Amino acid sequence: MSFNEALDDAIRQRPMGAAVEPFRTPTFSLGQPLVDLDRALQVSAEIEDYELVNRDGSATPA
Repeated sequence: MSFNEALDDAIRQRPMGAAVEPFRTPTFSLGQPLVDLDRALQVSAEIEDYELVNRDGSATPA
């Protein structure tokens, strides 16, 4: 039996109209950021570019 067949069978065996509890993701307040995040993507890209150029890891970023 393939995975898809097993999944289809499991779905079909659930009683029609059975109540399904909605999935909820808990959220938490993380407070104010401790660093400026306005340029976070740009800084991340610059670090990644630097690491790609210096793959041996001997140099440190400026």
